[in-house]
Amino acid sequence: MVHFLALLIYMTFSSALMADALPAETWSRLGIRFEAESTLFHTRKSELQKSSGEIADLISTVLAEFPNEISKDFDEKNLLILFAKNASTDAVFYPPGALRKNNDFIIAVNPSLIESPNFERLLAHEIFHAVHFTHNPDEVDWIREGMAQLFETRLYGGFNQAHVVEALTKSNFPLEADFNINSYHKEKYGNTFLFFYFLSTHCDPQRDLLFRMIQNGLYGRAGIDSVLVHSSLQICTSFGKAAEAFSLAKMVNAYSGTNQSAETFILPAILEMRVEPTLEASYTWNKIGSFQPKRVSKARALVLSKTSPADAHYWGLEKRFPNRVKRLQINDISALKEGWDVGIIRSR
Repeated sequence: MVHFLALLIYMTFSSALMADALPAETWSRLGIRFEAESTLFHTRKSELQKSSGEIADLISTVLAEFPNEISKDFDEKNLLILFAKNASTDAVFYPPGALRKNNDFIIAVNPSLIESPNFERLLAHEIFHAVHFTHNPDEVDWIREGMAQLFETRLYGGFNQAHVVEALTKSNFPLEADFNINSYHKEKYGNTFLFFYFLSTHCDPQRDLLFRMIQNGLYGRAGIDSVLVHSSLQICTSFGKAAEAFSLAKMVNAYSGTNQSAETFILPAILEMRVEPTLEASYTWNKIGSFQPKRVSKARALVLSKTSPADAHYWGLEKRFPNRVKRLQINDISALKEGWDVGIIRSR
């Protein structure tokens, strides 16, 4: 599973680890440095030393998954694995200066993570963050998290089911929502993972998008534009087009064989987003963010269309098999037959 508690753990870790107030033990394995508070170290010495060997080996394995032109710029000597017992079962990456006033790339790990079946995935996720930061320290958080989640999925398969279900059945946040350390939302993690998964399956035949993103030196929408600009697929030529195609797929994601366009399919066996009558009335244009898709009834779409902004796009979404999808103009909404909902996407 992805390190979905990372932002919450930050508050727990940081208070305990900011300073070298407590005596600590340090050691190394395969060139990787490890540290643990002395009491913790002596209580679980054999376990920590054994696990540090496994972690060091895992780091070498994960780094080997990067092209040499990327991994060669990451200096493993600056990496410190910090075992800390007063945090939830998880791991968190801290770039240089974020946790201590030095040049260390720190991955703080709760010792209980060693027993977790997600041990390899979580460490791979944090190692990706460290390598990514080396090349692009200014990348925005939602992209950083989406890329790391896709990387771990490629290495070890699977994904965080709770995050994905939340993202595919709800739309409370725009795709580019901020990641706030004081507020954890499954949908945000699900959104950013699914967007990069969508790019990977629809726009990345060479399977090198992640690595081109790391190296392009740009961030935010511009960075995504730079790796999509030469695509031969219409939906993949820019961030805006890919984000709209993803938003549409998020509203549908109903795979029906050859009758369903591959463009509106992300993952199998996942619930679809539904119209929520109790929420529909609260949807207003100023509350619908960019690429925050809303699936609404024809009646609500007609009301909203009366004050439609220029960046609004409408889609007809068939409720049942074969789950057809068609682009709508405002004048088409009133003629939409029973059995169809309307998808609304803003692309500002």
